Amino acid sequence: MLRPARILPALAFFAAALSAPLTSHAIEQPCPQNPQTEGFVAPTAGTRCVVVTETYEGSENRLGLPVPRRYLRLSPQVAREGTPPLFVLLHARDTEIEPMANLTRVGRLVRDHGATVVLPEAIDGEFNDDPITPPTNPPALPLMDDVAFIASVIADELEQGGLDATQVFIAGYSNGGFMAQRMVCERPQLFAGLGSVASSLRFGLENNCPGTPKAMPRVFMHGTADEVVLYRGLPYRDNIVIDGQTTNNALIAYRSAPNTALFWAARNGCSGPLNNAPIPSRLPTNGDGTTVDYFRYNCAPGIPPVIAYRINGGGHTWPGSLGFAGGTAAVLGPITTQLDATTAFWTHFTEPNAGNQARADQLRSVDNGGGGWGLGVLGLCALGLLRWRRAGCRKSRH
Repeated sequence: MLRPARILPALAFFAAALSAPLTSHAIEQPCPQNPQTEGFVAPTAGTRCVVVTETYEGSENRLGLPVPRRYLRLSPQVAREGTPPLFVLLHARDTEIEPMANLTRVGRLVRDHGATVVLPEAIDGEFNDDPITPPTNPPALPLMDDVAFIASVIADELEQGGLDATQVFIAGYSNGGFMAQRMVCERPQLFAGLGSVASSLRFGLENNCPGTPKAMPRVFMHGTADEVVLYRGLPYRDNIVIDGQTTNNALIAYRSAPNTALFWAARNGCSGPLNNAPIPSRLPTNGDGTTVDYFRYNCAPGIPPVIAYRINGGGHTWPGSLGFAGGTAAVLGPITTQLDATTAFWTHFTEPNAGNQARADQLRSVDNGGGGWGLGVLGLCALGLLRWRRAGCRKSRH
């Protein structure tokens, strides 16, 4: 359902669709910077924030009408020399692009490194992250081609923004992390780095990953106390009862966190992991109850490593963020303050041999990096982040 602030742009697109081809001109609107305004994005010094609304191939409803899609762009106010990189960040399910920007404070990458950051938004809060579909229970609505949508956003930004096509990185949180892995499977040529928080590898994607293996930095972060996407994984099982029907759990089964990293390490041609010593706590009195271990999958010379951070005691949360994703510690678990996911991803992508990134200057703090505001409006169904093509807001039954 469209929120009130989006009704007019949506009506404009639907009216245009009745008399024009599918393609249309993008509408760009500045991000609201008033904390009392819907769609508020905490400002980051030296950056420009806009929300782009446009129609894309593969985003039509059953009547054949285009569905307007949105994405948020953060870019430097003053262009820097050279061709900047592009960082694609995908939100968790049942949330939106503005609160995801706030939660991760991703504006810091623009401010500190001159990158352009885009946050594509899913239809109805959920990316279509798995290439398999129910064989006997087709969805009531057509599935959006989110692979084509995200690829189109990237193509538009590269063409219009003067960005470096060889330096496109993608990362995501929960459903967004699953979707980021699908993008790297199906469009590997687009990306130079993959990052994932609180998500694993679906068996449906593993068995339908047609992309030619391409070596790139791949970084995974997962909490051992994550009760939404389990660190230990969810094995495939047949003949189970879900919502009163006997079926299998193919649509929600996934590898464990270590086996997810191992799968992608094999794609890089890497050997077994080197288990570094536990990362020492930088804030021993913060009381978050977490520690972090760093695993590095060694590769041949010249091949970037695969990195896995095990957040002992960490929940279904973005490391180093300032608040919870629409829930509470009792629902989503602790947020570690021993690691800053946003800046760690960036460092691993741009400096693949940099080593572990739990450094004191990267720990969360209330700064002008965007995201210290409005975190309670993320609007996630906290117990339903992994729900797959079902109505309601409830935790999937395993």
